[in-house]
Amino acid sequence: MIPKAPTKEATSNVFPLTRVLRKVVSDAYVQIDRYQKVRQAESKCCGLKGDFSQDSIIEIRNCHMGKWVCGLCADAVRWKLQRELNTTIEEAMSSHKGFCQKFNTTVRLNPKLSLTLQMRDIVKRSSKSLQ
Repeated sequence: MIPKAPTKEATSNVFPLTRVLRKVVSDAYVQIDRYQKVRQAESKCCGLKGDFSQDSIIEIRNCHMGKWVCGLCADAVRWKLQRELNTTIEEAMSSHKGFCQKFNTTVRLNPKLSLTLQMRDIVKRSSKSLQ
């Protein structure tokens, strides 16, 4: 038995569908390509590195004086700005950067020494409150 050739009506319904499918696939590749352009970024405050899309890096840099900062540092800067209303973003960024540098040179290198220093500070504060 020989198969019948498709009718003109049947083929006219298939071709628009294939055009639509090609467009959907093409659009999907454009979106995938956009998100595959991943770059590594390093936080200017704490030095944390991570992989982010180019759009994400640009958005974060626009909010933080052209510097890329990780999510923790961004939240800390935002919190400092909300807590101290007269603080500029430059002051909040430099303050947090100083905190991160102090943390990286003490706690990360020697956690036991850091614990000892923190305990000393607690004792100093409690002795001042007793006076």
